[in-house]
Amino acid sequence: MNAESIVLPEIHHPYQLQSFYDCWWKYLSPKFDIVDAHNNLAIHRRKICKGFVLNELRYAGWNNAWSQDFDHDCYEQFATLGPQSQWDYLALTWPESRRALQQFQRLTELGLEIFQKSSSTAYWVNLHHGFDAYLSQLSPAKRKDIRRKLKKSEALHPELRRFSGAEGIQQFFFLFFKHHLTYWTQKAGHSYFSDPNEREFIVAWAQALEEQGALLLEGFYLNNTLTNLTMNILMGHTLYSVMTINTGEYQAFAPGLLSLYHRMAKAEDYSILQINLGDGEHGYKAGIASRTDPYYSLLIANPKSIRGQAYVNYVKYKTLNPIQIPEMSGISAKLPNLRRLFLPGFIPGGAVASLVSVA
Repeated sequence: MNAESIVLPEIHHPYQLQSFYDCWWKYLSPKFDIVDAHNNLAIHRRKICKGFVLNELRYAGWNNAWSQDFDHDCYEQFATLGPQSQWDYLALTWPESRRALQQFQRLTELGLEIFQKSSSTAYWVNLHHGFDAYLSQLSPAKRKDIRRKLKKSEALHPELRRFSGAEGIQQFFFLFFKHHLTYWTQKAGHSYFSDPNEREFIVAWAQALEEQGALLLEGFYLNNTLTNLTMNILMGHTLYSVMTINTGEYQAFAPGLLSLYHRMAKAEDYSILQINLGDGEHGYKAGIASRTDPYYSLLIANPKSIRGQAYVNYVKYKTLNPIQIPEMSGISAKLPNLRRLFLPGFIPGGAVASLVSVA
């Protein structure tokens, strides 16, 4: 992989825009059991296992939202809470590429113990020097494969069509929800967008992004037939790939991946210098990425919460000793057992150090 560093966006990434938070709160899904909120920090009742529910302090937003920085603004919100509030533990995910923005040292100065571990990986495509230069970074086999697929698709008259304006947004999501519901209901028995609140949220957020000039909704057509729909966000010179769905047409051509190749080839038309493919261990991402961006999960127990301390210590020990300790579902959540098993004295050698440096 090319070691050239990825330039950070000029502004926060999409999941830290105020429009994202505003829309999420407005169309809050019933599945989110929010007991309290402090600006955009929310205390969410999370079921850990049967009989064990904790108050998780987290950023507002999707459960599958990209990483969100524990930056100065977040620290200021957090510092107003204090240990006497009703949160049991803080949880968030952050990326290596944004390490300089994190305010973890200030947390340790408050006397809080930070536990972190490796999480998922995000993948980036570097287009700073154009599409051909990007291809030159890849292995000969992958470079040949992409060029062959682009060449082969020419006979099918490939076309990326943009959906824009209020009418375009409504048309795009009418089609997107239709295909998303069909595919995921058949595959998993449930679609994320079966929830009407989630549908209303994403449409409202798309409209807000459109007003900011940051929305890129596209359909990919082969022989004038819609094969794929993709929602992207363009911030500065960075394109964020949010979600995509195939329609079932021309599946042999892998239209989702093929549309991405065509989008990359036309990156200069939108002044795109880099693409964030998002996190997730998908083989196709690893094969085309210019570099990776490790994500880390951070947990902080509220020093006034025995249950929070017990849970964080459980995660620590489970991380270091995955075979020696049962899953949480197999452990009694009664408070005496939690004290005995997972408070600091239980862990050999005392508190377990962070698995990831925060320096």
